Amino acid sequence: MTNKAKTLNCDLRPHVKTHKTLQGAYLQTNGTCRKITVSTLAEASYFANNGFDDILYAVPITSDKLHDAAVIANKIQTFHIMVDNIIQLNAILATPPPSSTKLWSIIVMVDCGYHRDGVDPEDINSLNIIQNINAASNATFAGIYTHGGHSYDCSNKQEIQKIAKDERDSVSFNSFFFYNVFAVNHTFQNYTQTVYTNFSKLIFIYICFCVAIFLKFVLKQVVHFSQKY
Repeated sequence: MTNKAKTLNCDLRPHVKTHKTLQGAYLQTNGTCRKITVSTLAEASYFANNGFDDILYAVPITSDKLHDAAVIANKIQTFHIMVDNIIQLNAILATPPPSSTKLWSIIVMVDCGYHRDGVDPEDINSLNIIQNINAASNATFAGIYTHGGHSYDCSNKQEIQKIAKDERDSVSFNSFFFYNVFAVNHTFQNYTQTVYTNFSKLIFIYICFCVAIFLKFVLKQVVHFSQKY
């Protein structure tokens, strides 16, 4: 996946929420320990405390979590938080930035058809959220993000390709987004979580990874037993 991303001139930002291990994240980032995605602030803090940087907290943040988010942001070079509505954004913009030298780095979640979270890519108010971030003195617009979670229910290649197309179209905000993009003056390629692959292949890779960890554990126990007896 890393090599594929390079050929497309994109950055890979893998999710670490499933394994939650330093070893797994090290493999996913090809040893760079940069550009990972997490689902909780506890995960973000754990990886930040263990040398990982450029972390995305990929859940629209609520105001009660801003203090903890600021603490994490001050530990590392880059920490992104996420919004998908104006209420969340207003809470952030009403809060001082993590430090006098570090602004809130905000990514906007876009709904690509999963309908669990994300702004509507067809609604002009979604663009207004981005413009409000861009105009703020305590925040910076870092990009857009989408998650095609409904692809997990696909049963064939055609269904997967349809959702992949929906993901692609949603993060371009369709036609009106491009007409207004120069007012925002940012690029959005590096922060979109879009995987064009057969889900069964991902399952196979994950199973192989789990088997490798299990065999490593068994080998360790055998060595320990032999040394003891």
